[in-house]
Order: sequence, then C-alpha cells, then structure tokens
Amino acid sequence: MSGRDGDVRIRNAAPEDAPALVALRLAWERSRSAPTGEEAAYVAAMTTWIAEHRERVIGKLAELDGRIVGMAWLAVVDRVPVPTDFDRRSGEVQSVFVDASLRGRGIGRALMDAIAAEARARGIHRIVLHSTHEGVAFYRRSGWVNAETLLEVEL
Repeated sequence: MSGRDGDVRIRNAAPEDAPALVALRLAWERSRSAPTGEEAAYVAAMTTWIAEHRERVIGKLAELDGRIVGMAWLAVVDRVPVPTDFDRRSGEVQSVFVDASLRGRGIGRALMDAIAAEARARGIHRIVLHSTHEGVAFYRRSGWVNAETLLEVEL
C-alpha cells in the first residue's frame, strides 16, 4: 500500500517486534489517560506472550518506511463442533491501533483487510470486535455492522 508519506507494508508480528508494539500500546493507554506500568517488564512479557500465542493470536503490523505504526490482532477461538463442521472457529479482533498522527491514510483499513484475509485463510466464518466509542465510525466505514444477537456482560 502506498501512502502520501511512503509505503505501508502489512506483515505478521514476531517476538522481536515487542518493543515497538509496547510503544504503540503505551501510546494508546496514554491517550486514554490509563496507567501504563513499568515499560521494561511489559516488553519482556510481550516478547514471551507473542512467542507463546502466535498460533492462536495473530498480530498484523503496519510498517511505514520500516517503522511500526499500527497493529491489529486476531484471536482464534475454538467453537463447539456441529454435525456439518467438526473444526469450527471464530475470531475476535483485538487491540487495533494506528499512530494518531497517521490516521485517515488507510492504514487501519489495510490492517483490518489483513485480519479478514487471515480469518478467511483459517476457515473462520465470523469475526467480532469490541470497539471504543471513538472507533465505531471507522469500523462502520470498513463494513462492520452491529449484530442483534451478540451480547456481552461485564464481569
């Protein structure tokens, strides 16, 4: 994908991307005035977590001129088999974030397209997400709709 300021490349996350991913996540948390904790411990935990979960939680990264500027994650969830499908899975999109200074350039859409392609390649027929209030308009422009039967409870 080519943007106004350079080429954007979407690729899978790897453990060595943890420092950049942590920087994005901390920027996200700071934008919400949330506590961020100790950064070095977070980098170590994220490095281990990516390596341990990479088959079931697939990270997609957006790079602009070699710098990671966005992320989106697909958590693959096993579902109870039905008579016509013994290997059912669904997906949950998590932690979608693009550097605030680069929004509106198609990076988020490219990440979501990559997540949808990953889900299709894995035989997933439905993906869901829980959006922030600010993100709802973006997801609706990207083709997402509210599902009347999808409910949640805060625990």
